[in-house]
Amino acid sequence: MTQTTIESARIARFIQAVRDGEAGAVDRLQADLRESAGPLQEETGDGSVLVTFVYIGPGDQVHLYCQLVIDPRQMNKAMTRVEGTEVWYLSHLVTDRRLSVGYRFLVDDPITALSMDDAMVLMQQPDKMTALMDESARCSRDDPYNPDRFDIGMDQYLDPAKPHVTVWTSVLSLPGVDPVTWHGPARLAGATLHTYTFRSEAFGNERTVTVYTPPVPLPEGGDHPVVFLIDGEMMLAEGYADILTNLIAAGEVPPLVGVFVHNVFADSRMLEMSCRQEFVTLYADELMPWLRREYGVTADPARTVVSGSSYGGLSSAWLAYNRSDVFGRVLSMSGSHWWGKRTAYGADSGPYEFGRDDETEWLTRQFATAPLLPVTFWIDAGTLENDPGVDGLSLLSSNRNLRTVLQAKGYQVRYHEFSGGHDTSGWRRTFPLGLRYLLAGDDG
Repeated sequence: MTQTTIESARIARFIQAVRDGEAGAVDRLQADLRESAGPLQEETGDGSVLVTFVYIGPGDQVHLYCQLVIDPRQMNKAMTRVEGTEVWYLSHLVTDRRLSVGYRFLVDDPITALSMDDAMVLMQQPDKMTALMDESARCSRDDPYNPDRFDIGMDQYLDPAKPHVTVWTSVLSLPGVDPVTWHGPARLAGATLHTYTFRSEAFGNERTVTVYTPPVPLPEGGDHPVVFLIDGEMMLAEGYADILTNLIAAGEVPPLVGVFVHNVFADSRMLEMSCRQEFVTLYADELMPWLRREYGVTADPARTVVSGSSYGGLSSAWLAYNRSDVFGRVLSMSGSHWWGKRTAYGADSGPYEFGRDDETEWLTRQFATAPLLPVTFWIDAGTLENDPGVDGLSLLSSNRNLRTVLQAKGYQVRYHEFSGGHDTSGWRRTFPLGLRYLLAGDDG
């Protein structure tokens, strides 16, 4: 919750300097931002940290896109302009010192008028939504003073007739964040990415599949562990291939084959990942035989991991629910396990399905009534993912509910809540934990 009664002393000094007509006030603020490597952080004396996001540049309106400050009524928060300058700021009091969360600045962005619910409803108009996302991408700015950032992989939303842009998300990390990381540049050279065009007869379409092989030799004779990364184009852009390399190089997980399965077009994930049997056929009966033939991946479900975030987390659980004989390990990051109510977000009026019946959490209810399957789960969700969604259910609550149902059924489940939101700044930290747990039996 934003504390409007607490002001940043550093911003207050800047505002006073501007009012007094002091030369170089903006230059001194920029130097302060460079030293802070991003948002200004000020200790409050009670263990909390006052974080002030600062954007410097022209614009009629600047908003902050960050789950730390958004609520169901708006996807972003308007920033305040310091009169007579191009400096915009927004302060927020943070009590969780372990927080790591992504943020971007939106400059004169049309999407700022939408609420979260508005955006989900607009999904039922794919052409309109894609055009809006393209326009929004061109209004997005990362924090030039913060070197910690990641590409969110929005290429499929961009109009190819216009100049290409990369949409970067900057990362705010508080003083108590875990210093041990596995993301960042590869710490060992030699990993290879092999790109293919793969035809699915189940869906009647083609998609890109990128196969990762590690920088160390795979054992002769095949039977290699395999990790599927759903939303492959996004996970490649966000650096997950380097995470695999760094884990393997450190001996944290065995040498493995990684499979980045791309989406066909911008919103095809909304169509294909909605608990459809064709999705199961694609992975179990089309991709797996090809991977065993071409890359010698294992037929052991206990060394076959399906992983993904958001809809990808839901889909990972869906694959294991249907074909536990193939997929015995699930790594679900902030999975969309709220999915289930058919009429959610105006689904009756558009191409996308948000459920099968009149209740949320459809897949969780299937696990509750089905026989116990030989599947092990890693489930995580962020502490900021607590905004009420369909029927008041938050993503965080739906993941807690899935955990509880699976544990009650007798499944082996590791559940983890990280200090963050629905973005890669948290997932790039939890993915290594989940992979170590699922493939190396790491109970730490």
